[in-house]
Amino acid sequence: MTIMSEELNWDDISHFQEATGSPGFMLWQTYLLWKRKLDRLLSPHNITHVQFVILTSLAYLQGKKIETNQNNLAKISMCDVSMASQVIRALVKKGLIERMQKEGDERSKFLTLTPDGVKLVKKTVKNVEDIDSKFFSHLKGKQKSFLECLTTIVTAESEVDGVKVAAGGMKS
Repeated sequence: MTIMSEELNWDDISHFQEATGSPGFMLWQTYLLWKRKLDRLLSPHNITHVQFVILTSLAYLQGKKIETNQNNLAKISMCDVSMASQVIRALVKKGLIERMQKEGDERSKFLTLTPDGVKLVKKTVKNVEDIDSKFFSHLKGKQKSFLECLTTIVTAESEVDGVKVAAGGMKS
């Protein structure tokens, strides 16, 4: 027997009759299913999903010959600056990222992948893309439309510290 101190009528709380009608709840469930697959892939490499995002964002920028600092990396990966700082610190400790000093400016530092960081990115990106491809294959011919919808939302909602960030965060 369930004891309730106050009567609860779901219709008075939400306009969604079923959980499948809530875009936020469905996004949450989809994200968790997708993230579990990524976590299983990344776990043997001793990195988390957010560490992978920071590493690959840095690899992208480094591949485009764009020097970046901690704040820029936080913005393009849409991470909170303090979280990005903790993640970068952990990646430095693991020997995957290095903090470099700009010549002639002792205060200015930029980030770069170490040789081990480059190897790890090369080893994991293809596998993550394969997981994405298989996971989103359930959309069949709707993948492009789905991606356009996500891009629309990210573009409209992506303000980080008062600065608009491009969808994908990594336009060159």
